[in-house]
Amino acid sequence: NKNLGIPYSYLRQLLFTLAEKGFIRSEKGRNGGFRLTRNSDDIYLIEIIEAIEGTGSFDRCMMGITDCRQARKCALHNLWSGIRKDVLDMLNKTSLADLVLQTE
Repeated sequence: NKNLGIPYSYLRQLLFTLAEKGFIRSEKGRNGGFRLTRNSDDIYLIEIIEAIEGTGSFDRCMMGITDCRQARKCALHNLWSGIRKDVLDMLNKTSLADLVLQTE
């Protein structure tokens, strides 16, 4: 967690949530640690985001207007609708294995 700059308490909660949702399992012992429960090419980013925080943030108005909707649009409504669709499409199509391949 020091290398990543993630506070221990947050990392612990994150790992607990991922284990609870079935993405990882912990293994005790000398070679213990955390292991994926499925192949990395079968785990998509949208699943992880949904498990950790949900995708509700993608539905909120970018300007913070609570009653922003099709009938009463904010200035960014149409722009965000297109970007939102593109982001969700990318998250649905990108697996953990894709991320590893991009960093190599």
